[in-house]
Amino acid sequence: EPPKNDINYSKAQMIEYWNLVDGMVDDCLDTMDLESPHSGFPWYEITKLDHQLSNIRHIQQHAGHLSELLNTIDVDTNWVKGKSSAQ
Repeated sequence: EPPKNDINYSKAQMIEYWNLVDGMVDDCLDTMDLESPHSGFPWYEITKLDHQLSNIRHIQQHAGHLSELLNTIDVDTNWVKGKSSAQ
Protein backbone atom coordinates (compact mmCIF):
# COMPACT_ATOMS: atom_id res chain seq x y z
CA GLU A 1 0.00 0.00 0.00
CA PRO A 2 1.33 3.47 -0.87
CA PRO A 3 2.52 5.64 2.01
CA LYS A 4 0.03 8.11 3.45
CA ASN A 5 0.78 11.81 3.12
CA ASP A 6 -1.32 14.78 4.19
CA ILE A 7 0.02 16.93 1.33
CA ASN A 8 -1.74 16.69 -2.00
CA TYR A 9 -0.38 18.69 -4.91
CA SER A 10 -2.60 19.63 -7.81
CA LYS A 11 -1.65 19.14 -11.44
CA ALA A 12 -1.24 22.92 -11.75
CA GLN A 13 1.12 23.01 -8.73
CA MET A 14 3.20 20.18 -10.18
CA ILE A 15 3.48 21.93 -13.54
CA GLU A 16 4.41 25.19 -11.82
CA TYR A 17 7.17 23.42 -9.85
CA TRP A 18 8.35 21.60 -12.98
CA ASN A 19 8.64 24.93 -14.81
CA LEU A 20 10.61 26.43 -11.90
CA VAL A 21 13.11 23.57 -11.86
CA ASP A 22 13.27 23.33 -15.65
CA GLY A 23 14.09 27.04 -15.78
CA MET A 24 17.21 26.48 -13.65
CA VAL A 25 18.69 23.59 -15.65
CA ASP A 26 20.49 25.53 -18.40
CA ASP A 27 22.23 27.90 -15.97
CA CYS A 28 23.31 25.00 -13.76
CA LEU A 29 24.67 23.04 -16.69
CA ASP A 30 26.50 26.09 -18.02
CA THR A 31 28.43 26.41 -14.75
CA MET A 32 29.16 22.68 -14.40
CA ASP A 33 32.53 21.33 -15.53
CA LEU A 34 31.45 18.02 -17.04
CA GLU A 35 35.06 17.30 -18.02
CA SER A 36 36.25 17.38 -14.41
CA PRO A 37 37.86 14.16 -13.19
CA HIS A 38 36.21 14.77 -9.80
CA SER A 39 32.55 14.35 -8.89
CA GLY A 40 32.61 17.19 -6.40
CA PHE A 41 32.52 14.79 -3.45
CA PRO A 42 35.91 13.65 -2.14
CA TRP A 43 34.55 10.27 -1.06
CA TYR A 44 32.92 9.55 -4.46
CA GLU A 45 35.69 8.65 -6.91
CA ILE A 46 33.94 9.14 -10.23
CA THR A 47 34.18 11.79 -12.95
CA LYS A 48 31.70 14.68 -12.98
CA LEU A 49 30.09 13.44 -16.22
CA ASP A 50 29.71 9.90 -14.86
CA HIS A 51 28.29 11.35 -11.67
CA GLN A 52 25.65 13.30 -13.59
CA LEU A 53 24.76 10.26 -15.72
CA SER A 54 24.41 8.25 -12.50
CA ASN A 55 22.15 10.99 -11.09
CA ILE A 56 19.90 10.82 -14.16
CA ARG A 57 19.58 7.06 -13.81
CA HIS A 58 18.84 7.41 -10.10
CA ILE A 59 16.06 9.91 -10.81
CA GLN A 60 14.65 7.57 -13.47
CA GLN A 61 14.44 4.79 -10.88
CA HIS A 62 12.52 7.05 -8.50
CA ALA A 63 10.20 8.23 -11.30
CA GLY A 64 9.46 4.62 -12.23
CA HIS A 65 8.73 3.74 -8.62
CA LEU A 66 6.46 6.76 -8.22
CA SER A 67 4.62 5.84 -11.42
CA GLU A 68 4.14 2.31 -10.15
CA LEU A 69 2.77 3.57 -6.82
CA LEU A 70 0.39 6.00 -8.54
CA ASN A 71 -0.87 3.28 -10.86
CA THR A 72 -1.73 1.07 -7.88
CA ILE A 73 -4.16 3.73 -6.67
CA ASP A 74 -5.51 4.52 -10.16
CA VAL A 75 -4.00 7.99 -10.47
CA ASP A 76 -3.96 9.10 -14.11
CA THR A 77 -0.47 10.30 -15.00
CA ASN A 78 -0.85 10.46 -18.78
CA TRP A 79 -0.63 14.27 -18.67
CA VAL A 80 2.98 13.96 -17.48
CA LYS A 81 4.18 12.40 -20.75
CA GLY A 82 4.06 15.55 -22.85
CA LYS A 83 3.68 19.28 -22.79
CA SER A 84 0.45 20.32 -21.16
CA SER A 85 -1.81 22.98 -22.59
CA ALA A 86 -1.75 24.52 -19.08
CA GLN A 87 1.91 25.50 -19.53
